[in-house]
Amino acid sequence: MTYIVVAVVFASVLKTSLLNYVKQLMSLVLEKHTGNKIKELQDENNKIQNEINAVKKELIQLQVANGVPQIPVPGDKLDVEERPVKLSAEDSGKVVSTENTSNESKPVKAAKSKKQVTPAAEESPIDVGRLDIRVGKVLHAQVHPDADQLYIEQIDVGEEISRTVVSGLVRHIPLAELDQRMVLVLCNLKPQKMRGIVSEAMVLCASTPETVELLTPPLEAKAGDNITVPGYPRNPDLPFMNPKKKIFEKVAEDLKVNSKKQASYKDVPWEIEGKPGYITVQALSGCHIR
Repeated sequence: MTYIVVAVVFASVLKTSLLNYVKQLMSLVLEKHTGNKIKELQDENNKIQNEINAVKKELIQLQVANGVPQIPVPGDKLDVEERPVKLSAEDSGKVVSTENTSNESKPVKAAKSKKQVTPAAEESPIDVGRLDIRVGKVLHAQVHPDADQLYIEQIDVGEEISRTVVSGLVRHIPLAELDQRMVLVLCNLKPQKMRGIVSEAMVLCASTPETVELLTPPLEAKAGDNITVPGYPRNPDLPFMNPKKKIFEKVAEDLKVNSKKQASYKDVPWEIEGKPGYITVQALSGCHIR
């Protein structure tokens, strides 16, 4: 009887030991496998992140090369080469003086009291000079596929690539009259999406509540020619006007067709920079230009 009890106890102890051993072995195998998998995923993630950073760097370089301004997002850093700041002799003397007196409380306070705030640059007056108006040529025009009251035009405004412009002119201007025509284009409005298509400029027209008429430049005008108004220096907001300041809306109140059927600003006719002639319409007068 005693042998049986001992055997049972021994078997129980052996079973427990085997179970513990198996658990430890499985734990080691699982830990090793999981660790390898995590390392593999981390390596793959690092590789993908490096590829993304390389593409972003290349995109920024291409945008800078094509004149696209870079606006850093707070917290991000643009990949731009750092250059040492050059100090004038006067500035260098100021730096040395500050270092030499860093342990003296009174000179430091005096330096702070002399610190001056540079006033912000004065903004140009809001007038027609803030608008980037150019002669453009409609290279192609079609009805918007998702809006039958809109045209989509490709317009040459003197740049390497034509601009896409969406205009609500279907009810007023026949497609055949618009295609290949010379027009006047406002080029520094902020691009905005119209029924799924980004419009990069606006075709200017003489308009009344019932009638809309395209402005016509002189025969010598070419795509990209700048429009000027005597007495108002041309200084357009580039790349585009701040929509919050409503610059175009304020200037547009004085953009009109005069009694001679000439486009004008405050009764001063528009001109083409370096060329004779005026911007005209065929029928309308005394109306606004929009």
